[in-house]
Amino acid sequence: MSSRPQTGGLVARLGMPRGLLLALGVVFGCSDTAAPVPQAQPTANSERPPCTAGFRAEERGRGCVPILPPRECPAGTRSQVGSVECVAVGVTRCAAGFERAEGGWGCSPILTQGSCPQAERPRLGVRDCVPVASCDAFPPPEATHFVRADYAAVELDKTHFRTIGAAIAAAPSGATVAIDRGTYVESVDISKPVTLVGRCPAETLVSGAGTATKGLLVRTRDVSLRGFTIDGFEYGMHVVGRLAMRDVIVRGSRRAGIFSAQQATLELSNVVVEGGTMVPGTREAYGLLVQQGSTARVEDSVFADNEFTNVAALDAGTSLRVSRSIIKSGRSSSSANALSSAGVGAVAGKGATFDIEESAILDNRENGVLLLESGATVSIRGSVVAGTRPSDSADGAGLFAFAGSAFAEETTFAENGRTDVALQGAAEAELTSVTIARAAGQAAPTTEGAALVTEGRARATLRSVAALASRNLGLRIRGTGSASIVESLVADTAPVAGDIGGYALAVAPHSVLAMSRSTVRNATAASLLLDGGTAKLSEVLVTHTRSRAGSGGNAISVQTGGTVEIERSAFVSNRSIAIGVISEGSRASVVDSTIMDTDSDDGGSFGMGVFVAGASASILRTTILSSKSVGVAFASGSGLLDDSVLANNTVAMHAQGGSTLAETGEPRPLFVLVSATTRLIENGARLGSGLVPVPSPF
Repeated sequence: MSSRPQTGGLVARLGMPRGLLLALGVVFGCSDTAAPVPQAQPTANSERPPCTAGFRAEERGRGCVPILPPRECPAGTRSQVGSVECVAVGVTRCAAGFERAEGGWGCSPILTQGSCPQAERPRLGVRDCVPVASCDAFPPPEATHFVRADYAAVELDKTHFRTIGAAIAAAPSGATVAIDRGTYVESVDISKPVTLVGRCPAETLVSGAGTATKGLLVRTRDVSLRGFTIDGFEYGMHVVGRLAMRDVIVRGSRRAGIFSAQQATLELSNVVVEGGTMVPGTREAYGLLVQQGSTARVEDSVFADNEFTNVAALDAGTSLRVSRSIIKSGRSSSSANALSSAGVGAVAGKGATFDIEESAILDNRENGVLLLESGATVSIRGSVVAGTRPSDSADGAGLFAFAGSAFAEETTFAENGRTDVALQGAAEAELTSVTIARAAGQAAPTTEGAALVTEGRARATLRSVAALASRNLGLRIRGTGSASIVESLVADTAPVAGDIGGYALAVAPHSVLAMSRSTVRNATAASLLLDGGTAKLSEVLVTHTRSRAGSGGNAISVQTGGTVEIERSAFVSNRSIAIGVISEGSRASVVDSTIMDTDSDDGGSFGMGVFVAGASASILRTTILSSKSVGVAFASGSGLLDDSVLANNTVAMHAQGGSTLAETGEPRPLFVLVSATTRLIENGARLGSGLVPVPSPF
C-alpha cells in the first residue's frame, strides 16, 4: 500500500464550532479520562446495552471483545467468534485407502510410488503394486467351452477351439467360455449372453495388432467378461448391450479403451484402462467414454496415462459412477486436429451425471474434473483431486466448470495448477467439508495458485471449507456472480514473486460475497479486497493480516465504489488499517463488532482501526480498541459513529480534508456524526493533530 499527502484538515481546520471543541476536551498529547462525550441530545436510555452474542465485556470495561479460543487452533480446526473451543473445518474424515495429509489438513491417497509392472496395478490403501488377477484358479468349474491358441488338431471338437469367436459361435446362450493362456489376434463379436473367462490378464491377450477397429463388441444383454488383456484396438471395448466386466486390462486403444453407447449398461470392477493414444488426425480420445444415455458403474479400477481424456460421460441421460478408483496421469494429445491438447482426468458433458466417490484424481493435465456444458452434473465425495498440471491454454484446475452444477463433499483439492476450483458462465458449485491446500512456506512462488475463482454469472456455495496457503489470491469473485461462504477458513494466503497479491478474498465490481461464521487469518496485504463489489460479513473473524513489501496488512479494503456490511465480527491483530474505506462511492457499515490491536505496517505507517477516505462509513455499537495510531480517521469522508467505544488507542479520532466531527446535525457530505452515547476511554488523545497520509487503493 502506498500513500499520498492529504492537504488541509489540521484540528484547527476541522470546521468544528469552538464550543464543541472545548466540550470534547481536546488536549493534544494528553491522556483522556473515562468520561463519555457530552450528550448534546440525551437519549431516553443512556445505559450501554450488554455485549452482543459471541462477545464479552473487556476486563477493564473498555467495550466488548470477542470470545475466542485461548490458544492457536490445530490443523483441521479454526477459531470461531463466540466459542472458546476450536471448531472443525474442511475434511473431517478420510475414506478407506486414504490417510491424513502431511500437516493434518485434508487427505492423501495411500498408493505405490512410481509405475507398476505389466499386469499389475496401483490400488488405494496399498503401498505396493498388486497383480490385477491371479493366474491360478483356472478354468472355472462352470466352463462348458474352452479356448487355447495352441490346441493340437486332435484336441479340437465341439467344445474346444483355437479362437474366441469360434467358441462363442458354438456356445449356447448362458454358456461360460474359458480362454487359456495365449495371444488371440481377433475382433470378438458377442451377440448372445455368454461369460468369457481368461486365465489372467498376464497370460491371456486379445490383440488388435495395431490395425483392428474393435476388440470386443458387446451387442446384447447379460454378457460377463473377466481375466484377460485387450490391447491395440481403436476401441478396446464397444458396448451397446449390457456388460459386467472385472479383472481386465485394456491398453493401447486409439479412440477409446471402453466405449458405451445406445443406452448400454456397464458394470466394471478391478479394470485397468491405460496407455490410450489418438488416431492421427482425429479430434478426441478416451480411456472410458460413456454416452448416448448409457449407464456405467465403476469400482476399484484404474484409468491412467490415456491421451486427451481418461474418463468421460457425455450426452443427456448418461450416468457414470466411479468409486474407489484411480484416475491419473492424463496425457496431452499429439494430434494436430485435437479439440485441445487436454489430458483431462474426468469430463461431464451436456446433461450427463457423473458421480465420483472415494477416488483419487491425480496428476492429470489441464483439468482434473471438467464440466463442459449446461446440464452437466458432477458430484465428488470422499476423494482427492491433486497435482493437475496447467498447459499453455488452461490453468490446470482441479475442478473446472464452464457450465452445469458441481458438488464436492469431504474432498481434498491439493496443488492443482493455477486454480483449484474454477467456475465460469452460469456454473454453480457447492463445496461442503472440503480442504483446498497448497504447500506453505514457499519462497516467492512464481505462479499463482488460487483456491477458488468465479467469473461470469457463476455461483459458489462453501460450507466448512478450508482454503490454505493459496498464492496471489485465496478466493476471487468477479463478473455478476456470487459466493456464499459459511463456517469456513481462509488462511496463509501468500503473494507471488514481485510482491503481487496475497489477498484472502477479492471481490470485483458487480460481484457479491456473503460470509458468515468464518475465519480469515494470515493473509497478506489485505484479507478482503472489495474492489467495487458488495460483501456482507456476519460473525467473521479476521486476524493477523500481514504486510507486503513493507506496507499493507488491512483486514478489509473497500475501494472503487465497493460496499461492505459487517455485523457481529471481530478484526484482531491486523496491520496498517483494519478497515479501510477508500475512494468515492465506497461504503462500509460496521455493527456490533470489535476492531482491536491494529498495528502499524512493517514500514511503521498507519496502525488505524478504521480509515475512511473520500468515502462513507457507519459504525454502530462497535468497540475499537488498542490501535497503534488512530482508532477512527476520516479524510474527506463522512459517516456516523454511534453508541460505540474507542479505547486505548494512541488517538481516538482524527479528521482532515474537510471532514467535520459533530454531535448533532443532518447527514451531509464531509459530515461525521459522533453520537453522545459513544465513549472515549483511556486513549492517548481524543483528537489527532496534523496530517496523516491517505492510502492509495490496492
